[in-house]
Amino acid sequence: MRIEQYFDLLVDGYTPADIVKNLDLSEDDVMDMTIETKKWLDELQREANIRDSYQRYK
Repeated sequence: MRIEQYFDLLVDGYTPADIVKNLDLSEDDVMDMTIETKKWLDELQREANIRDSYQRYK
């Protein structure tokens, strides 16, 4: 499962526990995906901040 797919499930209202139960993933797999999702979102936020700063000083 890709990070984007996992994130979409979270946005759709599924909890990590739901994902473990319904997709036959281990708790470790879901924990890893949660960590990777956090990193992915942090990177997207960092990029958005850079773009925002660039636009303000342009």
